[in-house]
Amino acid sequence: MNQIQLEMKDQLKQKKKKKQMHTEQNIMDIISFLCEVTQMHCRAMNKLIFDQIRRDDTKAYKFEGIELYPLEESNSVIEQGAVQISFHNMGDAREELIKNSFFTKPQEVIALYHVRAECNRIMGLSLFCTRVLKKMTVRMEDLLAMYGQTCAALVTLLNEKWMASLKQGATNSQQSVGKGWFNLQEDNQDAI
Repeated sequence: MNQIQLEMKDQLKQKKKKKQMHTEQNIMDIISFLCEVTQMHCRAMNKLIFDQIRRDDTKAYKFEGIELYPLEESNSVIEQGAVQISFHNMGDAREELIKNSFFTKPQEVIALYHVRAECNRIMGLSLFCTRVLKKMTVRMEDLLAMYGQTCAALVTLLNEKWMASLKQGATNSQQSVGKGWFNLQEDNQDAI
């Protein structure tokens, strides 16, 4: 092992003593990985330096009589360019988007905000937690009964209170939307 590898091994051993996380095999795996990465880096740097020397005309005599691989020609980047695109009427596209989208009215954004707030409120609740005393042992039948009651209470909460609050939030925010906005069978564009 060279000096750098020994230093890396010593550093890893010190980290092992501090944290006691790695085994000796893990350290050897890490060292072999670091050696491999170092070799790959050295090879890449050598290739870059070698190609740079080959491109230098003053040192071309060094490679006489040696058959070398051809140098890769890089694609030149143009300084200024323009991409041709077809004509696009933004006004018509915006009108089409507004006609087909629910998210252009502020009432819809408010309705989505209410729905997200209700979903976040439900996610924050401890829905499946049952209260059991710390020193109390519970039989399996009692535990199943408690979980059954918890699930029934959860279903009741979701069906009665949560769904009602979702509907109320959506309806309250859409009271000023306008005639025919959410009627999917509406054919008259003026109603929307």
